[in-house]
Amino acid sequence: MHRRARTAAAALATALLATAPPGRAYPPPKIPRERIPPDMPARVRALVEGLYSPMRRQVVAAATALGRMGPEAAPAAIFLASMLYTGAEEGPVAAQVALGRLGEAAVQPTVLALMLNDGAGRKRACGVLASLRSAWSIPALVSAVADDIHGNYARRALSNLGRPPMDYLREALRDPHPQVRSKALRALAAFPEPEVFEVVSRSLGDPDAAVRAGALRSLEEIASSRRGAQPPPVNQHLVEAVKRGDSPATRRRALRIVAATTGPQRTEAMAAAINDRDPTVQLAAIELGWAFNDDLVQDALVEALRAPDALVRATAARALGRKGDRRFVRPLLALLKDADAVVREKAVAALADVCYPEVRPYLVAAMKDPDHLVRTVTARALPRIADAGMIDVFAGALDDVDVAVRVEAIEGLAGIGAPALEVLRRALRNGMPAARRAAEEALARMRDRRGRDSAFIAAWDDDAAVRVRAIQRLCQDHRNIHLAPVRTAMRDADPKVRAAALAALAPRRDFAGFAGFAAALADADPGVAAAAAKALAAFGAEAVEPLLKAVGHGDEGVRAAAGNALAQMPDARSREALRAALERVPPADRTPE
Repeated sequence: MHRRARTAAAALATALLATAPPGRAYPPPKIPRERIPPDMPARVRALVEGLYSPMRRQVVAAATALGRMGPEAAPAAIFLASMLYTGAEEGPVAAQVALGRLGEAAVQPTVLALMLNDGAGRKRACGVLASLRSAWSIPALVSAVADDIHGNYARRALSNLGRPPMDYLREALRDPHPQVRSKALRALAAFPEPEVFEVVSRSLGDPDAAVRAGALRSLEEIASSRRGAQPPPVNQHLVEAVKRGDSPATRRRALRIVAATTGPQRTEAMAAAINDRDPTVQLAAIELGWAFNDDLVQDALVEALRAPDALVRATAARALGRKGDRRFVRPLLALLKDADAVVREKAVAALADVCYPEVRPYLVAAMKDPDHLVRTVTARALPRIADAGMIDVFAGALDDVDVAVRVEAIEGLAGIGAPALEVLRRALRNGMPAARRAAEEALARMRDRRGRDSAFIAAWDDDAAVRVRAIQRLCQDHRNIHLAPVRTAMRDADPKVRAAALAALAPRRDFAGFAGFAAALADADPGVAAAAAKALAAFGAEAVEPLLKAVGHGDEGVRAAAGNALAQMPDARSREALRAALERVPPADRTPE
């Protein structure tokens, strides 16, 4: 049957692909006009002649009229099918609609047209066959499924046919030629029913590797199309593919399909993959199966803690920690002595997730691990099970050679609260600026007055970033007793600190420090001078004189800040100064501001 269809298609292709006569304004059908049969019914012949009109509207009107005639226009089917490939859009669309109304007479021409090498034409032919729903089109549509670009249209047409294609495709899976079996598997993906899932799964044991790969691809498409619906049941064919697949990539693909199924055998496949001989399969299985609560999978995860690959051990440890089950504490504790630092780090994080107080001594010991990342993760994990008795442990970590460990230790002390206040205050004199900043921020969050007052100490820190943060916090305190170090900071050696002090004091309208604001307009750093100009806007008329002088500053940013500050004041002198400054600006550069 396939050989006869191909022979007929080859014979027809010569006619369909013949070049049209030159000079036409609209593309005609591919069949030359002289091949119109003379014995064709007069009315049909007249309309077929209209398909060769150089006018687009006449071509569309002729195709539409043929479609309205229904089966009576059957002799015109071959000419309409040859229009599916013309370059213009309106004619092929009208021909596609007309063919869908001709009934069975349009099936054979459209099937033959589907076999020609034209992507857009094959797409339209699939649309016609989808509307005709004829079993005669099944073999051609199955062959068209292999089209990487337009295969989806063929699958859609097959799915419209209902049960007949499924029976045909089942028979095709027993064909001796692997290519035929592969095409049948591609086509079966259009039917996401559980029984089709089972049929396709059997091909995972096919002797041909390409067929087995095609079966995996179809199973992936079926599983994906059933998202939101009842998952298909797992079967032994899939389990065997997970256990004994051709390659790690094949076993991983089969594993992902298993994860989208349901049934008791799914647990068996997942446990087998966790203990696979390939680390990439093991990692995929752990990520997919860690949430399984079956004893078989959990035992496999514990067994994976002893895997040769360090990444597998680390991933298994993290998976067991996410379960939060105390039964896994003992095997996780054994990993604290693992030779790989990443494994020890994940073991610490997993033990913290379990949140079992009995693991505290082991985590305290991990604070002396030779790897700084392990110590950092341990310092981050300990606060979950820490109490006042852990203050000395965190205090010792404040001398760690790694700054991240010190910062995490400070966060741990902050979590303990008031009992750790004195240690946190001492941390304000830590040798690392980042640790001092962390201590200052931790004390700022504490409700204890002594913690809040620590900003007074931090305002004299050697690190500029610490001083900036302390200045900002001191100005948030409404008690004026803490403004003295902020006023002093207006003369700090670091311009960022000076600018921060000016910006922090401005909302307070600190008239005691007004002279410092005015003096800052002459600061050597333009950023500080601009910050002073912005701050002076809060002082009203008192600030007009120094701002008028700043309008003539050599830096454009300072002049702009002074001008904006003067614009906020009702003083007549400020308006006059702005008007004079505007006159010095070229008209083309003036803006509404």
